[in-house]
Amino acid sequence: MAVVIRLQGLPIVAGTMDIRHFFSGLTIPDGGVHIVGGEHGEAFIVFATDEDARLGMMRTGGAIKGSKVSLLLSSKTEMQNTIELSRRRFDAQPMQNLPYSCSEAELRDFFRGGAVEGVRFMRDAQGRSTGRALVRFFSAQDSYEALKRGGGPLGQRYIEVSPASERQWNSVSEKEMEPQERGRLAQGGAPREQRGRSRSPHRQDLCVYLKGLPYEVDKNQVKEFFKNLSVVEDSMYIAYGPNGKATGEGFVEFCSEQDYKSALGAHMQYMGARFIQVHPITRKGMMDKIEQIRKRDSESKSSDSTRAPKTCLHITNIPYNVSRKDVRGFLEGLGLYEDSLKVLTDAHGNGLGQAVVQLRSEEDARKAERLHRQKLNGPVQGSAHKPTSPVPT
Repeated sequence: MAVVIRLQGLPIVAGTMDIRHFFSGLTIPDGGVHIVGGEHGEAFIVFATDEDARLGMMRTGGAIKGSKVSLLLSSKTEMQNTIELSRRRFDAQPMQNLPYSCSEAELRDFFRGGAVEGVRFMRDAQGRSTGRALVRFFSAQDSYEALKRGGGPLGQRYIEVSPASERQWNSVSEKEMEPQERGRLAQGGAPREQRGRSRSPHRQDLCVYLKGLPYEVDKNQVKEFFKNLSVVEDSMYIAYGPNGKATGEGFVEFCSEQDYKSALGAHMQYMGARFIQVHPITRKGMMDKIEQIRKRDSESKSSDSTRAPKTCLHITNIPYNVSRKDVRGFLEGLGLYEDSLKVLTDAHGNGLGQAVVQLRSEEDARKAERLHRQKLNGPVQGSAHKPTSPVPT
């Protein structure tokens, strides 16, 4: 007898194959996975036997695409009712952080046109824009694709996108709508979204912004991450810091919209042991960010070239009766200025267990760091502290 389990916490980027993989080893009939989505990220899974369902329930608390999921026993009736309700639900999404001057045309273009059924801007009591809006889609699939795409830049702002419900859509009062929208409703006309689907121009920007890349990443690893997707030649850019290691940021441009959409579906998937964030970005936004990164790197290198070299060493935790000769022996093999070597004493000439010295190069200073906690004159250890720059006299 088939048994139904209700899954909650499913991430928006997960699909039926991810759920089947999560329950690998258990029998789920063809057509036995039903993704509902919604506020709780729900799905229903039909198992072939009681034993399969029992073993499946033991996997509650596990992760799908990095998101922890919970499992509840359900029924076919509950599953069918929930699926039916989800089909009746308006597929709308609230948007935040919009530019105050944002227009409906810009929002339709943000979602690349064709999927948006209607837009309602939220306004304050004086009729001013609040930077928030609700966007309604023609179908659950359109809404799902928009959510999977996530936020992105619009003008100079990064826009946040999240799921919404029919109640939220209806809660946007007439006072909050655009004046043009209120006028149509007052005259008995249909809301703009009922008058036909907009066909805004197709946007050709197929670029993504990567965050969270491993510090040792190279272009081959990024290509492997987007395996089987066609990338524009020489478009891949990985940001590196002054130390030569990747900063965790990168950019890629794809050859087709299909590959671009597939790439966005890789958001929060693993590269090695790290989750990679994949965000949409315009080509202009990509070039601006690359320019910022290069400028930041150039400024850092310029700063490095003008700083004073760190060649001074402060040695502590040495015997109180240590001599200059002992310290010189401790630093054997390193170039130093003999006159700079001083064993510190108090006003009475008693040793303080410390010494200072200036080395001839930063390379010598780096080598000296390896002597940290090494023995000097028996069991007592000398601590060679991090090199510092000479203090001007």
